[in-house]
Amino acid sequence: MAFSGSNNFSATATDIVTIALRKCGVLGEGQTASLAQVEEYLLELNMLLHNMQVDGMSLWTVEDVYLWPYLELNDYKFNDIVEETNFGATEESSQRIRYRFTKEAGYFKTETASAAADNIVIPDKVVELISGDGVPGEVMAPGDILAWKDSNKQLKWETIQSVTNISGLTVAVVNSGVSGVTSVPVGQEIWFYRNLYNKNPKSILEAYCVTDSETGNNVPLDIISRQGYDSLSSFNNKGTANQIYVDETLPNTSISIWPQVDDESKYIKMRVQSPVDDLDTSGDTIYVEPEWYMAVALKLAELMAPDCGVPINQQYRLRDMAEMYYQKALDSDVEHGTSIQFVPENQAGRNF
Repeated sequence: MAFSGSNNFSATATDIVTIALRKCGVLGEGQTASLAQVEEYLLELNMLLHNMQVDGMSLWTVEDVYLWPYLELNDYKFNDIVEETNFGATEESSQRIRYRFTKEAGYFKTETASAAADNIVIPDKVVELISGDGVPGEVMAPGDILAWKDSNKQLKWETIQSVTNISGLTVAVVNSGVSGVTSVPVGQEIWFYRNLYNKNPKSILEAYCVTDSETGNNVPLDIISRQGYDSLSSFNNKGTANQIYVDETLPNTSISIWPQVDDESKYIKMRVQSPVDDLDTSGDTIYVEPEWYMAVALKLAELMAPDCGVPINQQYRLRDMAEMYYQKALDSDVEHGTSIQFVPENQAGRNF
């Protein structure tokens, strides 16, 4: 027997529209939807994808997101962070430049002192841990962002300008160095990330405050209502965040934490449900699992059918087929190995 050995099957907007038009009898064998046809139905396809996410089609859109907080701030808005080079160009920039949502949250302690304050020696185990192949410099690359903590417990973020190999050591060179030192010492704590999270999540499933990056210790945050959040004590209190309110008001989801953090290295880790990516062009890959491709194509065909002049009895057949494949895909969108935990209700910071 011969097998392909590949498992990277994907479909583009053109593929989905082509299947839908074939089911409607508009295209024949071997024909592909034209650019004009794809563009005509691209809006409906995008609307359909977002609508289907209401009922399900969501498991693979769950991802970890990290908030790097600001010492004097309770409220944080998603997808509202300007690029690093443009900081200061918008209102409230003095607050907005201090927090960011990211896709990664890395941490290490230096094991070798550097020769200069703007040089940071990256331990080999950090490279190996993430890249998996031990290639020096593959994890830390120009453009990555790293930070260290100052005496005020604030994180000072710097962009890596270059990564070099000096005497077998991986050295990241940043814009300006750790203040007050001529070289970065052994044991210097470093936090880092590569990509900003620039989406507007549909919901936040769970959240934790990471209180110790070295041990991974974290404190669960209770997700509370607006009323519960408004009933909390002084919003200027500082400590370890343990309450979070999620405001999903358009245009941007925002969160409010309580109390304010007393140390900017106490970052917030969240599991969020992200929206599916939009299809902007005919060549964009549809952002769903392959198990959903047929359901999406048939649902689109069901929407197209009246415009394409499909007889009513065939429309019924399309509807039944679309519903069958939709339910099969929906039933497969299950997270296995889940558990149920009963905890006391928490209102206004008080346990009952």
